[in-house]
Amino acid sequence: MSGVLQTAIGGGSFLTNLRNSAVSDLAAAGAYAIGNAGMDSTSILARGTPGYWLAHAALGCAASAAEGTGCGGGAIGGAVSAGLNPVIDANGNIPPAALAGIETLVSGSVAGALGFNVQGAVTAAQNETLNNWAVHVGLSGSVTLGGLTYSGGVGVAADGNGNFGWYTAFNQKNIPGVGFGGSGSIGISAGSYPGAGTIMDLGGPFNTASFGVGLGPYGGFDVYQDPTKAPWNPSSYGGGVTFGLGLGGGGSVTRPSTTVHPIGSVKN
Repeated sequence: MSGVLQTAIGGGSFLTNLRNSAVSDLAAAGAYAIGNAGMDSTSILARGTPGYWLAHAALGCAASAAEGTGCGGGAIGGAVSAGLNPVIDANGNIPPAALAGIETLVSGSVAGALGFNVQGAVTAAQNETLNNWAVHVGLSGSVTLGGLTYSGGVGVAADGNGNFGWYTAFNQKNIPGVGFGGSGSIGISAGSYPGAGTIMDLGGPFNTASFGVGLGPYGGFDVYQDPTKAPWNPSSYGGGVTFGLGLGGGGSVTRPSTTVHPIGSVKN
């Protein structure tokens, strides 16, 4: 917990900081649990449903009340963030920190306009946003020839709950994807899947559409969809970019399978 360190550096009440730190840790665990339950499309807490919004509203209410900033603001922050995140960032293009900033502004404004505690709303919105995401960064390569595409990659992954690990990704069962044009590339790739609760949700096959072009320097982007979710569900989508070296241009539709190897957590 951070209560002792906060008190030593900035002053203030040790017991208050200790309480708030404990509440923050419990709220983060709660947001993770709700987010994980929300991955099941048959659950009453499925993402994009009233059950999911209400669960985060209840968590925000409880945490905000425990910190002394009132139930109402926290409930608004949790509900607004849970409802708007999939709409604002359906394809995972916004970094989590930036998305948290947007939700801070929106939730705080709504709470303030309705006469509720702004700090409670802001804290709840940040908790919901920052504890439900997963990102990956690594080395990737692809080749498209004769209408067939092979791709692969290896790198590291992390999520909003402090978990980290490494991953490998290759064509599922070595079956090539379908491509057009002709290109070959290798470079650094980075992507985000906001619908993930942990790094383990990055594992498994994903339906992936990729486009890229380059003659020497190469740039490309990917949009991927989790086939365990309905394609019309915004939280089933993620995205990424690749920069490196390549020759040619084109696009492809593949189904790479990712294996995630967890290492540990910075929160342990």
